[in-house]
Amino acid sequence: MPSSKALFLAALTLTALSAPAFADPVKIVAAENFYGDVATQIGGANVAVTSILSSPDQDPHLFEASAETAKALSDAKIVIVNGVDYDPWMEKLLKAHNAPGRKEIVVGTLVGHKAGDNPHLWYDPAFVKAAAKALVADLVAVDPTHKGDYEKGEAAFLDTLKPLDAKIADMRKKYSGQPVTASEPVFGYQAGLIGLKVHNEKFALAVMNNAEPTASEVAGFENDLKGHR
Repeated sequence: MPSSKALFLAALTLTALSAPAFADPVKIVAAENFYGDVATQIGGANVAVTSILSSPDQDPHLFEASAETAKALSDAKIVIVNGVDYDPWMEKLLKAHNAPGRKEIVVGTLVGHKAGDNPHLWYDPAFVKAAAKALVADLVAVDPTHKGDYEKGEAAFLDTLKPLDAKIADMRKKYSGQPVTASEPVFGYQAGLIGLKVHNEKFALAVMNNAEPTASEVAGFENDLKGHR
């Protein structure tokens, strides 16, 4: 008859054999840190997030990818890109470094925007929520074991946006119809949500896209400023 010590060791061995191995975190690469932050909040300890652009001093239009960037992409299970020509270098890298099974979220495509549109999508909470939903779907596909964690992470993230949604609704009541103008449409989506009446949108889009505004567009912009309209 085996001793109690032998039985105890056998039980430990069986437990070790039946226990699931600790999985490595899902590697996520975000072109910009605002999407990386969303991924971190939703994924928690189950993900390892790398944001390529993480400093406000970095210009996405002038960014030059490095070998380190390419390496991060080759190891990633999920990649999040803004799109709409905001980070074209990232889309080129994805094509150049194909990885079977890698999930790719291009937020612009997800929300129906194309090159030439205002690329500052993260100013609209609805677009961020759409990106979060797509991320959860991809995380569950890659790592179904932690499906519950990802769904809880998404719910918690959406809760953090409720004060912002409430603030936007409050500002819309106060400022809807207020005329504004801008040299570039960075704040355009948020301006629309607040209900601001944006003048000279064609002028701003031309400046953003490094195109030459027409004489009438320039005159309209200048006249609005001079006339305090």
